[in-house]
Amino acid sequence: MTIREILERRPKSAEILYDHGMHCLGCPTAVQETLRAAAEAHGLDLDSLLKEIQEKTSDESQTYERGVKTSEEDKGGE
Repeated sequence: MTIREILERRPKSAEILYDHGMHCLGCPTAVQETLRAAAEAHGLDLDSLLKEIQEKTSDESQTYERGVKTSEEDKGGE
């Protein structure tokens, strides 16, 4: 999943990413980068970053696990 996709679906994640040193969230190259690649480039643990995004943006509708979009509907829920 790209940074752009995450920001579109979970806008509050921008502050989290920025706090972890990802200051070029609007740069054309950065928004096309995957969260995994960005985490590696910034020396961050992907699982911890995903957990923080999920916890702090839980009021936004979709969740992400290891960079893959999931939702209740995708899991068979309604």
